[in-house]
Amino acid sequence: MVIVLLIVLFAITGIAVKYYRRGEKAFAEEWYSRGEDDLQAKRVVAALADFRTALSYSHNNPQYELRLAQALARMEDSAEARAEARTYVLNLLENPATRL
Repeated sequence: MVIVLLIVLFAITGIAVKYYRRGEKAFAEEWYSRGEDDLQAKRVVAALADFRTALSYSHNNPQYELRLAQALARMEDSAEARAEARTYVLNLLENPATRL
């Protein structure tokens, strides 16, 4: 009886994790899309926040990191932003698993 209960609980946990990850992916895609829209509309500061949020849901996503770096590079008045953009780009170039 205990074994059956454990199997059922493992199955429920597996399903819950699957839906959680699917939700995270959807949130990441939504925030990335918002970032693209903001960048297109030249709302760079808003795009930065959007891309950062997308990355919080999809860690180490090279596409999102690249777009964040590109948005940071557009912050012409900020040496810190350009330095951060450079860091993202260098990390992407150094990571052999990165495929853009």
